[in-house]
Parts: sequence; structure tokens; C-alpha cells
Amino acid sequence: MIVFHAGFGEGQLWLWGETPAGVVTRSETPRRRKPAASRSISTSAERLPYDAGGDALLAVLGEVAPGLMRNQSQTEVMTAWLPTVNGHALASSPLVAEPPSSSAKAGLAPWAMTASPLTMAEAIDLLCACVGRETLGPGVIIGRDLGFWVTAMRFGGTLVARQQCLPSVEAMEEMYRARWKPVIVGADAQRLARLAQAMPHACRALTQADAAAPPDTPALTLLNSFQCRGG
Repeated sequence: MIVFHAGFGEGQLWLWGETPAGVVTRSETPRRRKPAASRSISTSAERLPYDAGGDALLAVLGEVAPGLMRNQSQTEVMTAWLPTVNGHALASSPLVAEPPSSSAKAGLAPWAMTASPLTMAEAIDLLCACVGRETLGPGVIIGRDLGFWVTAMRFGGTLVARQQCLPSVEAMEEMYRARWKPVIVGADAQRLARLAQAMPHACRALTQADAAAPPDTPALTLLNSFQCRGG
């Protein structure tokens, strides 16, 4: 059994998996994108006991969405800032792990886990496969955060269908890229604000492995970035 989760950051969707502790053999050396020379992947965070690991994540992804595997074959160590009680990370579902019996208040703590970066084209393919579903296959559960991005994608789709977009230019390092930018005003802006309020915290819980603090990007800002990247 695996629960698929997704967070958005650095202009792309990051997919990761959660399984009951000890069920899946995790890869100790996940495949990584070639990082920039200044980018560190070291982390002092403890490994998340429910982390599915790169091998299992990609294997299951290949079974439920084989089209993505043509381009998707890499993973990276990330940090997930998750609710934690007395040093124990809280699982997203009792199917993964029972909640602790302690009455202590939960706080955020960093946990090392393995995530797979998706291009926006790959992300849209995966999100489309999740529309109207709670599972992607036997034992493959769509987490609330991944389900949220399905709703966000459908919202963006309504903007495209109504041609609520304007041509724009985006600076990318030493070049420029033409793209469509969504125009979100009036009732659409109100819908977007309500959608941001409904965003599960796990949608913005991921940081690079060497981050010293949890992410502080507001939900509305992150949602706007997601809509623009899909343009």
C-alpha cells in the first residue's frame, strides 16, 4: 500500500510516497537530478519512517501512469516539514500508522524523504489520471494534497476554456520564454482565494534538504505560481 502525495515548489510538482513503516525497502541512494554545483543535498533530518523511497515510488508510478515513465526516472532527497509528536512523525492516515497515544501537542519537524520532480506536462498527465478518483490502482491511494492539485488544475482549466489568459514573457536565466498568463479577477479571484484557504498544509510542506526552517510561502502565492506555471 502506498499513499501518493504532492507538493509544489521551484516551479514544479514534487511527487512522494508514504507507506507503512518497514513494508517497502527504501533505496539508500536515490537517483537524483544533476544539481548545480552550489546545491547541497545533504540533510541532518532523520529519515521519515513512512518514506516509500525512490525505487518503490517510481515502480508504482510506472504501473499506474506508464506514460510518465518515458521521461520520469529520477528522484531527489527532500525535507518534509510534518506534524510530529514526541519525535514521532504523524502519518497522514491510520492505514499508514496509528496516531500516537500521547496527548502532547504536535509541532512541525523536518523529515528526510524521497521525491520525484515532475515537469508541468508530466504533472498534468498525472493529475488528469486522478480526476474523480480516490485510488489510482489496488493499494495506490491519492492523498488529500495530491487531490487538491487536481482541483487546482481543473480551476486553471476553466480559465483556459474561457480564454482568461494574456500573452506574457518570462525571464529564464539568460533567455526569455513566451507563455500565457492567467487573468484572475472578479468571481475567479474569489474562487482562487477560497481554494487557497482549503489547501492542505502538506501541499507546501517540502523544502530542499538543507533548509533550516519550514517553508513560509502563503498558500495563495503558491497557488498563483501553480496556475502561472501551467500556462
